[in-house]
Amino acid sequence: MKDKDQKRKEHSIPVELTPEQFDEFFLDAIPKPKRGPQGKLPPYKIFNYIMTVIYTGCQWKALPIEKDVRGVREICYSRVFKTYQKWLEEEVFHKAFGESVARLFQDGKLDISIIHGDGSTTAAKKGGDQIGYNGHKKTKGEKVACFTDRNCNVLSPFTTAPGNASEMKLFPRALDDLKSFLKSI
Repeated sequence: MKDKDQKRKEHSIPVELTPEQFDEFFLDAIPKPKRGPQGKLPPYKIFNYIMTVIYTGCQWKALPIEKDVRGVREICYSRVFKTYQKWLEEEVFHKAFGESVARLFQDGKLDISIIHGDGSTTAAKKGGDQIGYNGHKKTKGEKVACFTDRNCNVLSPFTTAPGNASEMKLFPRALDDLKSFLKSI
């Protein structure tokens, strides 16, 4: 039973990074501050707070933030949210994703002899970016398309469209996104 749990953990999506993992995969993608003092909290902890919100779906103000010895939160949830917005604006996640795909390519772990394309409809309960009503599935939401290699490594960022858009119209755009992304890395 222990071997099965260990295998599951090795192949699962990480929801928390150690300082070493963060330095290896994300630190280069984060822009260095041009002026002002360094933050008191290391960026890997802020990243882990962001991952907690994304993974659990909790609201930003419900984020379980650690407290110091005096019982004071080490950072305010609004600072975590502002950092997340800044990283989105500066495409930190996009750069880190590109570097990880490039690393897979350099290590010879990509097998692009066959590329799989998949589309999916995601229901939205409280709004979202590209919402549309899908009459066939009777849901409001958005469609997502992505491409993976033969080993199921995701090759490009997801391409999204409103839920009422046809996946057939979404795939050419997703394929163009895949080509431009692969050229950029």
